[in-house]
Amino acid sequence: MFTLLKHDDFKEKKIIKLFYFMFLASIISPFFFVLLSPSISEIYHFLNWIVITTIFVSIIYLLLVVDFVLKKFDIFSIKYIKYLFLFISFIVILSFNFLYFDNLIGKNDKQIRKEYQNLQILVDNNNFEYLLTFIPRVQVLWMLKNKTKFNSIESSYSSLNFNQLEQNFVENLKFLNINKIDFADIISNKKGSWRYNNEFVKYFSWYKYQANSLITFKNTNDFKYDEAEFIKKSSPTKTQQIIIPQFEINRLLDLYDKLSLNQDLKKPDLIVLKNDSLVENYSFIDPNIYCRLNNFKLLKIYYQKKSDFCE
Repeated sequence: MFTLLKHDDFKEKKIIKLFYFMFLASIISPFFFVLLSPSISEIYHFLNWIVITTIFVSIIYLLLVVDFVLKKFDIFSIKYIKYLFLFISFIVILSFNFLYFDNLIGKNDKQIRKEYQNLQILVDNNNFEYLLTFIPRVQVLWMLKNKTKFNSIESSYSSLNFNQLEQNFVENLKFLNINKIDFADIISNKKGSWRYNNEFVKYFSWYKYQANSLITFKNTNDFKYDEAEFIKKSSPTKTQQIIIPQFEINRLLDLYDKLSLNQDLKKPDLIVLKNDSLVENYSFIDPNIYCRLNNFKLLKIYYQKKSDFCE
């Protein structure tokens, strides 16, 4: 870059400076954000932006160098090089999209899309009022149908505070007749292929229990030995890793003991659970009140027997 700027024959110095400042801005911006913002949850987005900007600027510089060399030494017509670059870019983009699309339309993806379409038809053809589900995607579908009554709501979609979200979550599990032992399993810390994560905990607390080498809930070390060791080795960029401290698990278990099912709790007209999820496995839905729609495989759908579609 600096060699080109010093070269008198190079005419694109403004472009070089523009992309250089863009690269510097991508590196400096995270520090400004951290200084000005009281909190941060997903710092890896800054790292992604630095990598993307670096690759983009490097490609621009490479093209400028090639263009300068070809023009200076008259090796080959730059017009054909540009066409070649456009052709290669088109092939790369097309290949990427085909690979992405091929991964996107796996067997389960096709099935779940079909089931969501059928769920939309079911909602359109019935006058359902209240929905109970712990699947955020279904809640979005419900909202897109201009329906606003939820027995339970995902934490990032609601203005409820954490205490209200916890109580609401517990009440609805009790409505599904889930006992304390099974509740303990539902909220327990679970390790996946590369991080700890529990979608049900995230459901009612979002990133409250974020855990990595930089931060834990209330900066505590109250974890099981394996969890504590994993946290020490976890990069600060693992902002989506969720691990609940032991004292918080105990508090939630006490809440489950003390909190009684609200008798005024509105019975949902429609219940949608993910098949083979912990909540679905541990729940018992009263067959005298609800019936199940049998033409779904990845979702389990129940609705009150007052529905015309009930079998």
